[in-house]
This record gives sequence, C-alpha cells and structure tokens, in this order.
Amino acid sequence: MTDHPSDPTDDTPNRPTPGASGAPGYPGAPGSSSGGPYAPGGAAGAHGGPAAPSPGTPYGPGGSGGPGSPGAPGGAPGPYGPRAAGGPGGGYGAAPPPPPPPRVARGGGLEALVPHLVWEGVLLVVVIVLAVVVPLVGPAFAFSDLIARVGYLGLIASGLAFSFRTGTPNLAVGALAVSAGAIGAGLSAHSGWPALLAMLVGVIVVTVVGAVAGLLVAALSVPAWAVTIGVAVVVTAVTFSAGQGVVVPLQSVVEIPGSLWFLLFLLVSLGGAALWRVPGVRTALSASRPSADPARWAGFRAGIGALVGITVSSLLAGLGGVGYTIALRSSVPGSNDGLLWGSLAAVLIGGVSVFGRRAGIAGTVLGVVIVQIAQTVMALLGLSATWTSVVTGLLIIVGLGVSRGLESIGAGLAGGRARPAPPPRTT
Repeated sequence: MTDHPSDPTDDTPNRPTPGASGAPGYPGAPGSSSGGPYAPGGAAGAHGGPAAPSPGTPYGPGGSGGPGSPGAPGGAPGPYGPRAAGGPGGGYGAAPPPPPPPRVARGGGLEALVPHLVWEGVLLVVVIVLAVVVPLVGPAFAFSDLIARVGYLGLIASGLAFSFRTGTPNLAVGALAVSAGAIGAGLSAHSGWPALLAMLVGVIVVTVVGAVAGLLVAALSVPAWAVTIGVAVVVTAVTFSAGQGVVVPLQSVVEIPGSLWFLLFLLVSLGGAALWRVPGVRTALSASRPSADPARWAGFRAGIGALVGITVSSLLAGLGGVGYTIALRSSVPGSNDGLLWGSLAAVLIGGVSVFGRRAGIAGTVLGVVIVQIAQTVMALLGLSATWTSVVTGLLIIVGLGVSRGLESIGAGLAGGRARPAPPPRTT
C-alpha cells in the first residue's frame, strides 16, 4: 500500500517532525511507453519519526518511442490479412464449359439427296404397278389422254415445286393458271385476237402479277403463302367478274399435241431439278428457308429468292393454265381449287420439302403421274367429285409425312457435314 502524508492541522502531542520533501520522480526512460517509478521517500526526521512519503510525480512523461522494426521480408499474411488474389478458375471452382451449339445439316449435300432418290425409286415402282393394274380395272383408260393431262397440269405442279424449293410457296398457282386461260379466251372470243397471241398475253399478265407478289414478300419480309393466298382471292374475284361467271369458248383452237406438253413438263421439272443441284443457284435462291425473328427483315438474299421463286412459279402456272384451257377448248372462271390441291398433293408426294430448299430429281414428275392416275381411275369408276377431293386431301396429308421423314433422314445422313446453328436472335 502507499503511505498517505500527515495532516498538518493535527495537534496531537509528541507528533514527529515531518521529513524533507522527496525528490521528483524519474522521467520515463527513452523509448519506454510508461513513466518512471515512484520517487523514494525522504530521510527520517531528527526525533526518529518515520520518513514522509514523497509527493513525487506518479508517472513521468513517456519518452518518444523509437521507430518500429520492419516486418520480416516475405512473411506470410496474418490470420486476418487480405485474401490473396486467386488464380485462374479460383473462387468456387471453374464453371463447366458451355455445351456445343446444335448443328444443322446442310441442305444441298449428296447425303441429303440419298433419301430422296430412294423414295423416288419407291414411287417409280408404284407407277409401274399402277400402269399394269389400272388398264385391267378400267378398260377405257387411255394413256394418251393421261400423258396430255400430266403435261399441262405438271407445269402447274412444277411451278409450285419451284416456289417450295425457294422457301416461298406460291399458293396462287391454281388461280393464276385459270386466269391466264381466261384472259386468252376472252381476248380471242371478244376482241378477235389470234389464240396463241391471246394466250401469250394471259401468261405475261399472270407472270407480272406473280412478280408483284414476290416484291411484296421481299419488301415486307412476310410469309409467301399468306401473300399468295391474298393474290389468289383477288385474281379469282377479278377473273370471275370479268368473265361474268360464264364459260368462254375458244373461237380459234390451235391443236397442240399432248406429248408436247408432256415433254415440256419433263424438260422444266428434270432440268430445273438438275440446275438446283448447282450450289451457287441453290444457295442464292433458298435463303428464305431458315426461320428467323419476324421483327427482323429477312435480307436482300431472301428477297431475291422470293422474287424469283414466285415469279417463275407464276410463269409456269400460266403456261399450264393455257394448256389446260386449250385442252378443254374453253375457259371456266373460278374453277381453280382442283388445280391447286392436285398440284400440292403431287409436289408433297414427290418429296419436295415443305420446309423449303430440299427436293429430289424426278419426284415431282412421279407425283403428278400418281395423282393423275388416281383421279382418272376415280372418274372411270363413276365416283363423285367429293371422293376425288377426299383422296387428294389424304394424299396431301401423306405427303406432309413424307416431307417430314425425308427431312429427318437427310439431316441424319448429313450430320457429319452439319454446320453450327445460328444463335437465337433477341429483340
């Protein structure tokens, strides 16, 4: 314990004499963090009393501390030091690599053509069987008439097939075919024009209409089937109104052999299919096939494909319609549904892809022959037009299944040459 100093007002007798004041406390040692110790008490008084404690400074002022020692070089960080920067793939571990993009088979390789050629072999067998069996069922069956119908109706189907190849299906081919014949018949009957010249004008008119439709598809980047349905409605209404809904007979008939129409059909269908095998042609005209964001314009290449596809298909439809009118020796305004549905059934049964671009070589020819044989047999058996429409509709549905199957098989065979699918577009 520390002694306390005596009270100077205390008058108790024999009180000892106070001692001398103590020395001041020691200053703190240099570099020490605390002051010096307490000063020692004074010497004992004369009468032997105890020495009074010194009221020295309890703590001297601390001296300034010297500079601290530098840390050890290369020392490890303390327990709460900053986290060292992680290397590549630090943190919670590297993220797994992204999966490879899906691959899309190219549409023009020989691998994709193989299933079409196999299917066309199947169709050829069907045609041979029908050619042998049908005359036994209907003795009045005449192949010469069949060849003529296959010729001019095949031209309409070839036009539709070409528009499918370019990815811009022209569903106005039936209306345009009837319109071309109606214009030719009208000019010949009412204006006295030569039949061939009048028919040529009809073909030119519907070709221009097709070009306008192609420009609309290219400019608006809208589906061709929607535009051409609208065109078909307008063309049918105008043709029916101009002809007043009555049959217009041809005043001067030019005899064109049915075999000539058939040969023209073969040349257009097979020659066009061979030309489509040229990569530059196929790539330039089939840019409409890939699906894309409808908010984005399809681009110049797709627009060129739409313009060429719909224009050429309208030209072929006009030629087929002229042949159809000459064969009937008259024009029947408004009767175009059968031409469209029969052509669509033949094109799909023949293996032309409903998705665009892909097709075989002789599929359209074989499809037209099969459809025409079926319709002819039903007519010989006396079946109503209702049954003809039902069978044609069933052939269309079967053709959609054929198109789906050929697409899948062709994509599987061409998988080794597939290209990465384009990334999805965002708005």
